[in-house]
Amino acid sequence: MAKRRALLGLAAMGLAAALLPQAATAGSPGLGPGCDTSRHAVAHHAGGSVVTTRSSTGSPVPCETYTGFGGAETRVAVTADGTVVYEPATLTPGLAGTGFVPGAPGPRLSTSLQPGGLATSSDQGATWRFVKPAGLTWVAQDDQLYVDRSTGRIFYYALSPNPVPQSGDAPGQDQLPAGHAHLMASADDAVRRV
Repeated sequence: MAKRRALLGLAAMGLAAALLPQAATAGSPGLGPGCDTSRHAVAHHAGGSVVTTRSSTGSPVPCETYTGFGGAETRVAVTADGTVVYEPATLTPGLAGTGFVPGAPGPRLSTSLQPGGLATSSDQGATWRFVKPAGLTWVAQDDQLYVDRSTGRIFYYALSPNPVPQSGDAPGQDQLPAGHAHLMASADDAVRRV
């Protein structure tokens, strides 16, 4: 009987030890996807000077996730509702475009001629989706992305659609390569309407 009590006591202590870390962190917010407290980070102000005052939450925690898309001359913006917008999200064409087999291991050629759009995440980077502004893919260089904090509107500037012609919100005559610059804006925070 004493042996059985000792085993039950040992099992209870093991269970308590296993549940204790979960109970300690149950009330604190969890880290986002791709976050790792073992990596070091230094916070900087917009002008480049190091932030010297500590927040109540401590040091910054670096977070990194993969969008699943290529990029070039990258811009990242966060909307008022927390949606992360990555620009440009480039698409890598298959056999006819660069000569590799989709899904095969190996390098992915990246050029300024690849079609691009926006990658958006509404769950802190856990998942990403591709958005075609104005229903088109665009030249993936010399683009700009801006979020107006007072109105919540997203502005996206792109040089020309790629490839041309495409169906979408830009008329055919406005799709000439390097012919027209395009400025698109969402009505509000909704990136899907850019």
